[in-house]
Amino acid sequence: MPDANGPNGLVAYSEVFIGHFDQTRLTKYLASIATAREIYATHDIYTVPVGAGTGRLLRVAVVTDDTIAASNAPTTEQIHAMLDRYRASANPFSGPTLLTGLYPDVPMLSPVWGIGAIGLPFSDDGRVSVQGLRLPLPDTTPLIASIRYTTGLHLRVEQIAATEAEARRSALKLNTLLALFHQMQQFQGGGPETDMINELASSIQIEQKGDRAILTAKVPLDLIRKLTSAK
Repeated sequence: MPDANGPNGLVAYSEVFIGHFDQTRLTKYLASIATAREIYATHDIYTVPVGAGTGRLLRVAVVTDDTIAASNAPTTEQIHAMLDRYRASANPFSGPTLLTGLYPDVPMLSPVWGIGAIGLPFSDDGRVSVQGLRLPLPDTTPLIASIRYTTGLHLRVEQIAATEAEARRSALKLNTLLALFHQMQQFQGGGPETDMINELASSIQIEQKGDRAILTAKVPLDLIRKLTSAK
């Protein structure tokens, strides 16, 4: 408009553009003309000057491969709110629940996943037991489990501990249990079932990252075929 001043000062607009564009080229272009870049809610927000000498700024965020959010509001509040609304709409859950808080941590492209805490029948006196083996996990520990299928079946289980020290202790104890399991398997007889268990166990890796103890395992395709064909 010829005069962007309203009764309360400069008129600001916030828009969402939906269409087809080359995301890589657009991102590169925005980065080349932006005077600042902010990361908010996993999205890059580019600040671009608008009009020589006006002092106005346009903030642009590439939300998805077909959606762009833009705002020339004087602060970042509007563009942040737009990204917050997008994140809320993309989340299939709502409300202050365990699912709401942890769902963003589920690995992308995981068709099978679960969030919760282990309870009965695995909980025994506040601890978790599997086939008589007590695991170093309280039965109220939040867990995120997911399965992805690429070149094999990839399993990932995250324990969310109260502190980094607790996560470190859990990872250490789980690694100790895994080492004991490997030693016990050396005395087991051979056979297809034992071989499958050993193959699965050999793929398990346990590590600590921040306040999380993470278990990952990769099951080769040959093992999947054996399991699915077993009668």
